[in-house]
Amino acid sequence: MKPTVMLLVLSFVVSSPEVLAQRETLSVQTKNRDGVVEEYGVLNNNKTIRQGPYIRYRPLGRFAGVAVLEAGSYENGLKEGEWRSFSDEYPWNKLLSKGSYYAGLPDGLWQYYHCYWIKRHGEVETVPNGRKTKAGLLVSVVDTSAILQAKGMNYAGVKAGVWVYYDAQHNVIQKINESTHQLVYWRRNAQAPVSGPAVAENHPLLYVGGKYLLGDAIHHHLIAFSQLKRYQTGNAEFVFSVDAAGRQTRLALAVNVRPNAFEDFVLSGLRNLPTTWLPQVVNGQPVAADYRVRVSIQEKNDNAQLLVDMLGD
Repeated sequence: MKPTVMLLVLSFVVSSPEVLAQRETLSVQTKNRDGVVEEYGVLNNNKTIRQGPYIRYRPLGRFAGVAVLEAGSYENGLKEGEWRSFSDEYPWNKLLSKGSYYAGLPDGLWQYYHCYWIKRHGEVETVPNGRKTKAGLLVSVVDTSAILQAKGMNYAGVKAGVWVYYDAQHNVIQKINESTHQLVYWRRNAQAPVSGPAVAENHPLLYVGGKYLLGDAIHHHLIAFSQLKRYQTGNAEFVFSVDAAGRQTRLALAVNVRPNAFEDFVLSGLRNLPTTWLPQVVNGQPVAADYRVRVSIQEKNDNAQLLVDMLGD
């Protein structure tokens, strides 16, 4: 029988009640068309109800180990206790989020981490990965190189209280009262931060988590879009329109002309990009506003290089 990964990988989530629950469960292993494997337990008396440790991973080859994508535990069919998610692209096993569930809903402290494509000059990446053992595969799910991007509390699946957002250099750049969806602290680039009534009265349209997070998300979203290699050059400005409630209402070219092939490519690639905004506030009142970005492709050493410039705060 082929050894499974679960029990070795999930030692950090297994507690005494879960060990007892495993005696009443059957092990299930599934694989989808992309080769991603799920391992979990189901109750003996109802095989539709998941119980105990869960892991989702991608095997990387006979000697390369596995890439863990998600790990946690179920209690009577609902997510329970600590869950972690990891990058589904190279470098593998890079931590993206960590937090707890109660009765199937996020509850308690949650932490999110900068995605792997944020690169820091001179930094050596340390990538935990699988290694073979006599019993199967052992994978480290502790990513000591993870860079905190956001943290805050969830109660019954809803963000509450003040959430804190960080840049890749560990600076606090935003604090948002999620109960009121209001900005209470803002660090504008290298300038002195603004907090309290001053920032509540006036601030521009802001992306939750900071403009560099949005820039990296746009860059990654377009890099993953398969048509990029068709273009050697291209340059255009795009506008995200956001209403007074913080809802994105439109994504379009900054000029009112028929888009060319490159501009069409960018619009198509960003159409399903998830975004979260804080509306512009003027004299204490939220107003509709636009946010501009410039996307360009330049040739460098016979390769196409994608550049994303944020033109807003």
